[in-house]
Amino acid sequence: MNDYDRLLGSMGFPIDYQLGRSVISAAAEHKRKVIYEGCKNYVVKLECLKDNKVVGFFNGFMYHDLPLILTSGHIDCYAGATNYFALFYEGTALQQKVELKPLKFGQPAGVQQTFDGIPYNAHDPDLALFESSHNPVHGCRPFGAGQPSVGATVFIIGFKDKEEPQLSISEGHVSYVGISCFHVAAYADNGYSGSPVFNADGYVIGMVMAGDGHTNKNVVVVPTTTIDNWLRLGEISHPGFRG
Repeated sequence: MNDYDRLLGSMGFPIDYQLGRSVISAAAEHKRKVIYEGCKNYVVKLECLKDNKVVGFFNGFMYHDLPLILTSGHIDCYAGATNYFALFYEGTALQQKVELKPLKFGQPAGVQQTFDGIPYNAHDPDLALFESSHNPVHGCRPFGAGQPSVGATVFIIGFKDKEEPQLSISEGHVSYVGISCFHVAAYADNGYSGSPVFNADGYVIGMVMAGDGHTNKNVVVVPTTTIDNWLRLGEISHPGFRG
């Protein structure tokens, strides 16, 4: 048993002496696994193509029983992309690659912008909706959770690299809550844009928009309330989140 678990025991926390770690720690690991296993079948990797060449990648997720995929709005024309594909994995094995049909973007937010020298079309809110010909096989996770509170534990799940075939999970804490976004202190590479964010009960509470930093990032998240309003309102309405 390590010093950390001895300290927990001295403070009155339950300890599993056979495993040599705190029961609380084991429960946290179990929760991470449950959330990960519950979402891995509908989080998808998105590729941006220009002249049949991959020029960028994002994360996205299927939020409805219909083949609809949500992701970040700055996927629009990212690095001059004209076509978008969704990659569906089973574990680390690629099962299917499907071309996507753009359905809706946030309002254009001025002139074309750049990130690390890469041009893209900015939108407000930073949201995009695509349609896939691949129907969800598994039921979607529950949605409709309200705004999180500062200090709450959250989980970000997505593909962290364009060459990475395995989903990863990153745990963090809410550091700021605003009207149209909230911030999470967690590790999330730039490729995590479009990844779903879960609370500790396994409810989707938002989507990664952007992040600053390298190791302990300040991740900006669009809440589900903003996404739901954007989906339902406008000239063309689409299904919102399930309650």
